[in-house]
Order: sequence, then C-alpha cells, then structure tokens
Amino acid sequence: VEFATDFVITVIEKALSDLELDWYLMGAEDMAYKTASIISPEMVRRYLSGSYRRISDFVRQHGVKHVIVDSDGHVGELIPVWLESGITGTMPLEVAAGMNPVSVHKRYPRLAMIGGIDKRVLCRGPQAIEAEVMSKVPYLKETGGYIPALDHIIPPDVPLAGFKCYVETIRRVAEG
Repeated sequence: VEFATDFVITVIEKALSDLELDWYLMGAEDMAYKTASIISPEMVRRYLSGSYRRISDFVRQHGVKHVIVDSDGHVGELIPVWLESGITGTMPLEVAAGMNPVSVHKRYPRLAMIGGIDKRVLCRGPQAIEAEVMSKVPYLKETGGYIPALDHIIPPDVPLAGFKCYVETIRRVAEG
C-alpha cells in the first residue's frame, strides 16, 4: 500500500507540474458490492486510511478542494472512514445498491457527490425520468456539493430518446 501511495503521489506531482487542478481529483477504488463494503471499515481504517490521508493532504497543498472515490455498490459504511481519511466525495451513488444521494446528503452534508440518478429509468420513458430527476436534483442543487449524473455507465438498451430526455430534464432543472 505504501508503494502504491508513493507511486500515486509521484504521478500526481508530475501531472500537477503541467496542470492546475482546482475542484477535484478522483480515484477509482471499487470497495463495495450491492449490500455492503467488500472489506470492513476497520480494515479500511487500518490498511488504507493513512494512504488516503497522504494523498488527500498532498493534493490539497496544490489547491485541489475535493478528493473523490469512485466506488460501485453500497458504500454507506465506508463514507465515515473516507471522511476521517481526507476523502471528501464519492460517486456514482449506485441506486440499485441502495444509495440515494438525498439520504446520503442528509446524513453527511459536507460530502461532495456525483451521480445517484438511476440509469435504469432511462428505459422507462419521460415520466419516470422526470420523477427520478425531480426527486433528487432540486433539493441537492439547493444544498450544494452535488453534480447530477447517472449512477453508472449507460446500459446498452437505453434508447437515444431516453438519454435525450434525461439530459433535457437535468438542463431544465439546472437552469431553473
């Protein structure tokens, strides 16, 4: 883990010599499956939180505001450990795994979030898409720290009309 942490910091340091990051840095670390974390929060604290802290502290010294973990599944029990370790955000907030960005925000108001819009509704038509977006985005838009996005990759059975409706609905809510 220490070698990987040193490697990540070295790569980020090189990137930061050529780029200016300001809002967030994201790392992928699939830590959960549909109902719970793959490894216990205690193991994350013991084996990973020091590395998370080193990386988070390093990028903050370079002006990055948020360190976001991309993890599928139900990450609810990991969020407190991430916050303790300097991680300030998560994505994609997979709805099928029970992650609801409104509920997560109410429990962890300082957590930055990306995602949480159920990708499966894109196949169900405009009313379902509208209901999904409106149940989450207006509230989260007002509270801040949220970027609306689908909760995972767009499935291949999503019709173009469904995706267009989703984009138009998000745009309308964002501009309204």
